[in-house]
Amino acid sequence: MRSLIVFISVLIVIMSRQVVAAGNVDKLAGLFAQTPSIWSMTLSPNGDGVSFIIKESGEEVPRLIVADIVDGQLHVRLSLQRDDHRFKWVQWANNNRLLVGISSGLKYGGRVYRNAVSRMIAIDRNGDNTKMLASQKRKIKALKNDDVLHLLPADPQHILIGQASSIFDPEASVYKVNIYTGDMERILTGPRKAHVSDWYADHSGVVKLGFGEDNRGRGRMIIRVGETDDWIELEKNELFEDGRFKIFNFTDDPRHLYVMSSYATGKLALYKFDIEAGELAGKVFEHERYDVHGLIRARSDGRPLAVTYIADKLEYEYLDPIFARTRRSLEKALGGLPFRILSTSMDELRYLVEVQGPTDPGMVYFFDRAEKTLTPLFSYYADIEPEQLHPMQAVSFEARDGLEIPGYITLPKNHDPGRPGAAVILPHNGPQAQRNMVGWDYEGQFLASLGYVVFQPNYRGSTGYGERFRLLGAGEWGRAMQDDLADAAAWLSRTGYAHADRICIVGFYSYSGYASLTGATRDAGSYRCSAAWAPVSDIRLMLKDSESWNDDTLFYDRVMGDLEKKAYASISPLHMVDRLKAPVLLIHGSEDEEVSVKHAREFAKAARKAGKQVKYIELEGVGHSRGQEAIRHRWLRELGHFLLEYNPAHLSEGDAEMASR
Repeated sequence: MRSLIVFISVLIVIMSRQVVAAGNVDKLAGLFAQTPSIWSMTLSPNGDGVSFIIKESGEEVPRLIVADIVDGQLHVRLSLQRDDHRFKWVQWANNNRLLVGISSGLKYGGRVYRNAVSRMIAIDRNGDNTKMLASQKRKIKALKNDDVLHLLPADPQHILIGQASSIFDPEASVYKVNIYTGDMERILTGPRKAHVSDWYADHSGVVKLGFGEDNRGRGRMIIRVGETDDWIELEKNELFEDGRFKIFNFTDDPRHLYVMSSYATGKLALYKFDIEAGELAGKVFEHERYDVHGLIRARSDGRPLAVTYIADKLEYEYLDPIFARTRRSLEKALGGLPFRILSTSMDELRYLVEVQGPTDPGMVYFFDRAEKTLTPLFSYYADIEPEQLHPMQAVSFEARDGLEIPGYITLPKNHDPGRPGAAVILPHNGPQAQRNMVGWDYEGQFLASLGYVVFQPNYRGSTGYGERFRLLGAGEWGRAMQDDLADAAAWLSRTGYAHADRICIVGFYSYSGYASLTGATRDAGSYRCSAAWAPVSDIRLMLKDSESWNDDTLFYDRVMGDLEKKAYASISPLHMVDRLKAPVLLIHGSEDEEVSVKHAREFAKAARKAGKQVKYIELEGVGHSRGQEAIRHRWLRELGHFLLEYNPAHLSEGDAEMASR
């Protein structure tokens, strides 16, 4: 009798805490669901104006803003909003004329692809003389019509745009477009079977190179030495194999490109590439441990300013002394906070600077180097205070086969190192195209604010650590990559961060959702619960939808590896649902154009038939993205309440043990 009274007393305490926590979930979901309301911020060439796209609170349609900068203050000259299309980006063609990328949907093969077609408009700084450029009405059949190749400074009325081949038009082309009248002229067409997806012009505006990949991920390059020369195809070049080669643009020498390549050393490094010889022509920079991430170049003349790489955060190797001094001055003025330069004036005296990190959700400043002034312009999340946020720590653990797996842990406030708590593992998406790093992460901060230890491992296959680490994930869906996540859960328990029976796995989008469901089925003993947004559940369906079911495609190899087709079920959560022990939260948009809603529907159906605990929410009319504030809010709210019900964070050790019985 006494044990029953104790048990009931514990339950009453738990339930009372959950009532308070439920209100906290709703409050925090609303706070962290706010989407960054400002993006694509760019200074005018002379630095006296700024353009950006903004989405006001409560609005779903973004607005284009153009403003003058006077004494560090903004004076709006143009505010434009259109219901018939969405603004994607904005850039200045000159000091009075702007180019704006817009997107719209496409119906094809019985499916709706949101934002699949991109176009472009030109507009004066004050909103006059709006012209549609590269319009579908002009019988252009490309899906991407907003790829600006060159602004042609010597010809201020025209720009060059590139168009890749598409399902509607196999020919990749380049057009010269009048930004005032909209008139356009096709100036070149690439070879029909060249697989061109990107065009490159030298500094004078002569298009000399096209690059793309075939269905095996093999790079194909076409080049020409002069504007009137014939195209030469470079193929079967080991430099261009999957993941080994990325083009930035031409150097000041029209024969050479800046490229990233891992061919020589197994790590992505910055090189010059000789287009006539078809070979690397000299190393510019290589880090001893990490892949090169990017190249920062001057707006005025394209000279290289710095190479970036990601250790735990974005780091810089300076190539230009003035740029180095400018960044160091900003570092001092900003008190060491992480920042990046978004845009500069042509004379490099005026800058837009973004400050953002784990404990700073984001602020943009206007920096005048001549006047030595730093003025705040925008806040991304005005309602979130830095003291509400949690720092990220770099950690690592050893996987079962001895491989070192790096990752990042975020601890809740008042975390007691001597008392293991509840934890959430967040696998990143990709898988091979991404990685985690120290930076702003609204989901991680939301979960830490609820009291959870958050762990974001960079499992094998993640980028940034060299080719060997990336390729260790090739063909390891549901196998070694999944082992790394289960080993991450074991490490959390072994090191005292979390109770072994209080660890959940949460995935969002495609692969990370797949990893969450696979963890809940394949490694059922490792996780107390699982949540997934738009997950892949059936490997065969995914490969068929992506036209990669044939085993001669690169995507098939990335997923299946050496598995035969008939073995797909062994790495598909749908076909392992009988192993499921933990409750599952599943959310999917009915109009998802990237991962068919069939994945969620079939998994939920099979789980219920097997008597498993699954909560399935299908969002009518919603696509793959959670970019809209209302959708993001729904996800965080459902996730928070789900975790509160099945793995509450704020329990004492005794309460947790009693509640799990």
